[in-house]
Amino acid sequence: MCFTAGASFTASAVLATAGAATLREARGKRELLLASFPIIFAVHQAIEGALWIVIGSGQLRPLAHGLAASYLLVAYCVWPIGSPAALYLIEPNPTKRTRMVPLLLLGAGMSLYLLFYIILGHVEASVVHRSIYYDIDIPYPDEATVLYAIAVLLPFFFSSFPPIMILGVMNMLFFGIAYVVYHTTFHSVWCFFAAALSVNIYLFFRWLRRRR
Repeated sequence: MCFTAGASFTASAVLATAGAATLREARGKRELLLASFPIIFAVHQAIEGALWIVIGSGQLRPLAHGLAASYLLVAYCVWPIGSPAALYLIEPNPTKRTRMVPLLLLGAGMSLYLLFYIILGHVEASVVHRSIYYDIDIPYPDEATVLYAIAVLLPFFFSSFPPIMILGVMNMLFFGIAYVVYHTTFHSVWCFFAAALSVNIYLFFRWLRRRR
């Protein structure tokens, strides 16, 4: 699969538009975090679009480092806590909310763990197989990936809402494809897939409005 600055910026524009519509569908503070996901993904893709340009220039190495670190901050520190928190907030079933609490704690722990290595570790970005490879030194990377996936993806399967569970299945499928097929550039590829899937959050809120 070939990614470019144009693909990232196009995705960012589409997601920003979808995100604005999604935020208008939100009702109450508990829905705002989930409704903001397309906007966050729009910013995320815009960062990677800028990184494509900087890497292509072959110059501005400090800027490339800053953009790569910013990209990983969203991927590594926002989603592990943001995903379980957003689904916890909209969950109407007290029992299912309770089951999400360990995932919230795991997500918070993973966010802090990964933040430590982003701030203090080595972060670089380069183009590999027409995608961006993010080079970061994290101990036990495979184990960290498993815990990351549990925190980000498992809350979808505890939801009372069928569209959220379906979105979880789709996310898990693309997570697996990105990890197996695009292992080296997994971070970039899966985030692109997840960003595209986040447009479905708008459809979820439309479904929720009709259901109510």
